[in-house]
Amino acid sequence: MITMQTHKIDILDVATYLINHQNKNDYKPLKLQKLVFFVYAKNLIDTNQSMFNNDFESWPYGPVSPKLYTNLPKDKKPLNYQQKIKENYDQNIFSQQEKEIMDYVIEKYGPKTATELVNITHRPNSPWERSYISQYFALNNIPDKLIQNYYSQRNRKV
Repeated sequence: MITMQTHKIDILDVATYLINHQNKNDYKPLKLQKLVFFVYAKNLIDTNQSMFNNDFESWPYGPVSPKLYTNLPKDKKPLNYQQKIKENYDQNIFSQQEKEIMDYVIEKYGPKTATELVNITHRPNSPWERSYISQYFALNNIPDKLIQNYYSQRNRKV
């Protein structure tokens, strides 16, 4: 059974951490959405817990969190290293394991382009593909069980 952690981490905390620790100054909103999704999936697989509230939906370019989407700039410029998506951001909210998971995602997926990340999320039978049923994105929720089942398979590890 998948459970929420006892402390409250917000998706905006995760996004800010990723922006502040990026290995290239090229994190644009589309790329950031995919990286945050991979953090969520990796944490779910490694801990059997959700790091933050899952509001991911299947949109045309892959998994998107509407909450994160509404809090990101709408221009296509890279997000600055020091940019904070959340007011009162404090990276001390994260456990060592959570930081390691986010650092892993930065190292593995950070160098990839947004297009490469979209292609990864669009693979056959992916949670995105299995949840994309309507052009009304709110109907395309991506449940934890789909994420966990897909990414726990050996050839699909996050």
